[in-house]
Amino acid sequence: MPRVLSVLASARKVHATAAVASLGMGLERESRNRHDLGSDKAKNGAKCGNEHANRIFVSKPLRFECFPVMDELHVSLEHPAKEKSQLVMRQYLPAILVLSVNTLLLYFYYNSFAPVLSLMAKDYGFSNAQRDYMIGSRFSTVFFLIGSPASVIVSYIADIYDRKTVLLISTFLCHMTAFVVPFSTTYYPVLCWRGLSGALVISSLPIYLSILGDSFPPSRRSTASVISSIVVGFGMLAGQTLSGFLSARFGWRFFFKLVPVLGLFTLLFLSQITLPRRGEADGIAKPASQPLTKPTSQSLVASARDVLSSLRVRSNLLLFLQGLPGSVPWGVYSSYLHDVLANEKHFSQDAASSLFLFFGAGAALGNAASGVLCRVMYCFNRAFVPVAIAIGYLVSMPLLALLFSPVVTEGVSPACSFGLHALLLFSLGVLLNIPGPALKALLLNVNRPHCRGTATAVGELFNNAGRILGPVVFTWLLRTRDRVASTLSVSNFFYISAALSFLLCYTVEDDEDAVKEYVKNIKVSPMEREDALESRGEDAPLLP
Repeated sequence: MPRVLSVLASARKVHATAAVASLGMGLERESRNRHDLGSDKAKNGAKCGNEHANRIFVSKPLRFECFPVMDELHVSLEHPAKEKSQLVMRQYLPAILVLSVNTLLLYFYYNSFAPVLSLMAKDYGFSNAQRDYMIGSRFSTVFFLIGSPASVIVSYIADIYDRKTVLLISTFLCHMTAFVVPFSTTYYPVLCWRGLSGALVISSLPIYLSILGDSFPPSRRSTASVISSIVVGFGMLAGQTLSGFLSARFGWRFFFKLVPVLGLFTLLFLSQITLPRRGEADGIAKPASQPLTKPTSQSLVASARDVLSSLRVRSNLLLFLQGLPGSVPWGVYSSYLHDVLANEKHFSQDAASSLFLFFGAGAALGNAASGVLCRVMYCFNRAFVPVAIAIGYLVSMPLLALLFSPVVTEGVSPACSFGLHALLLFSLGVLLNIPGPALKALLLNVNRPHCRGTATAVGELFNNAGRILGPVVFTWLLRTRDRVASTLSVSNFFYISAALSFLLCYTVEDDEDAVKEYVKNIKVSPMEREDALESRGEDAPLLP
């Protein structure tokens, strides 16, 4: 009897299990049918209601019709879901703002001696010839000669280790050592600080641009280059203008008491921000808001082999080479143009500083126009970007010849002469600053995420070599001609840069496609892949 009861109990269990399974299958079929029915209704409803919704209830994003570059930045901030890899930009907007202010204050030192050449020469007892060599040429040479190789080393370190820590240390050293200048009564301590500041100021740009590159996805990277160009350009202009105005009232040393205090105050905010991780905007790294359970993959850490391989990229070679002749005139403008306007063009110190404000306003507009131009041309053909760069150089050459000709100075009233110079400098500011952001955008897009900082530093190495060569060529030309003619002769180097930039139209598309293919191979959902491997207790393989 007990055996019979046991058999009956087992039969009841089997029956109950079968009933539950049958009920589950029935519920699943019913749920699937309801889902399919709902999907059909939703599709039909969407199809019928689309036209009405588009007419009445479409929510259009805020547009900045008068300022296209602001519209591009707004779209980047408001619609990150348009690309799977795009960051929620609001998370990094405070970081971008603080980094921009920090870089701005560092670049205050860049042209800070240009308006005070004559004042420093008088203070140190130099003649006019000694002024041009000891302060104009030697200060510029030591700034870039020490700063260029140091920037490559610092950028390589930042590509391996924490970028924020490297930037904090270099910024702190730059502002603290600037206090040497106002309390120094001899020439050589100031010369030594100039060399040290070159290393610290120039190395900040590749780190800053690398962080911006990881904050914007590839399609918005021209916005990142525009931001960096505006910040750096405005920093150089504002520092030079502020130095000129302050030196006329408080002496040339007062500038180096004020700016370090502002810079050290900015460090407090810099230490509190959160930066994006390498490759985050490309979708190959976890967002900074998510904790890392494993160290960063070695594929996102620069190695010596990666750096050497980036030098073999054809677009990189052209981008590096064009920077050398393209920066020679800028080395002269940053060191001598303010003094040429004040002495050879017979403007007052304040008037010469005011003219640079017009140039700066044109530069800001040129940077913005370059970002919009890149964005538009990338929609049609990327090869048109280098052509636009070359055209910008070529169109500026007749205006440079007019700026340095006696036509705008002799036989006209001082007010008319000032207005003509302001108009020419504004126009040149627009044209000569179109190439910069476009070239930086190309440099970011033809390099892998973990090589961008080092590639930018190598590009700056060539740019700074041109800035070193500029004053050397200028002082050599002074043996046979005056300062105005020498400045105009140096400007002819833009023709060489235009030719090399034009050649980029044959290489940039292939090199950008190679980077996209590399990112695509890594981007096989690396976050989900690492999580899945961790759940199985396996280690993530090294990426190629």
